[in-house]
Amino acid sequence: MSKLWTFGDSFTAGHGCKYFDNPAHNYLSPFKNYIVAGKKIWNEIVADSLSLELVDLSKNGITTDTIFDTLLEHTSTITPSDIVIIQTSTIGRFDFPFLKQNTLMGTNMFDSPYFLKPIFVTSLLKEYRKESENILKYVNSQEDLKNNNLKLNKTKYDTIRNFFSEFIMTEKYYERSIWRIVEFTKILKSMGITTYIINEDIWPKYLSKPTNLMEIHPRGMYGFVDELNLTIYADTNGWINDWHPSYDGHINIANFIINFIKNETTNIHNSQNGFNIVSSTVDDPL
Repeated sequence: MSKLWTFGDSFTAGHGCKYFDNPAHNYLSPFKNYIVAGKKIWNEIVADSLSLELVDLSKNGITTDTIFDTLLEHTSTITPSDIVIIQTSTIGRFDFPFLKQNTLMGTNMFDSPYFLKPIFVTSLLKEYRKESENILKYVNSQEDLKNNNLKLNKTKYDTIRNFFSEFIMTEKYYERSIWRIVEFTKILKSMGITTYIINEDIWPKYLSKPTNLMEIHPRGMYGFVDELNLTIYADTNGWINDWHPSYDGHINIANFIINFIKNETTNIHNSQNGFNIVSSTVDDPL
């Protein structure tokens, strides 16, 4: 059976709408009365619609670089009959190595006592506090919350904060990480693998939009669900202060993606038969 491979962060993993077995996801506890077991998120809906087996390799809180790492790790097992959807992460999220008994880029844990941890720029807007160590624990799905190996002191915190301020906020790192995704999808295409990109955030200003970009909104998936009140916040009337897609948000995202893929497939077929169709028309998902 052909597969649908999805790579992304919380907007693909189903933050707020899915239960996770990993105890490190206990920060999802505010959603325990919102989550409905059996309700599907967008990649599950798309897989069902296209009669594909879903292989979801997304994780909450990860960076575009980590998404790319995961894609590279699994490329050898993807076949030309499969479909790949890569959801790029948000701007202002970056990986830093911290002390932890785990692997770093595939290195044996005894050779490398470090683990890459994502830090989000909005987490660094305030001055250092002792409880700021929880920032890394909060966003890293593989962190053992009872482990004391994590060391984030004021010097490290201020260094990272200054790095974000002076370099990350120029958006050049973001542009580069997205460019890598775009270029790698060209390699996948040359291998006969159908690959699409969908962005969570705004598209980099100076990077051309590829034809395989499923641009759901000028501000990406976040802008789409925010503008149409398809967030968990809107669905709970503000009871849960979270702007990830609600269940209706996932349905609408899925409809957009399904229409995009089906229309593109139709247009490719028609073009091959002499109809000379060069662009697809996406149905209104609402």
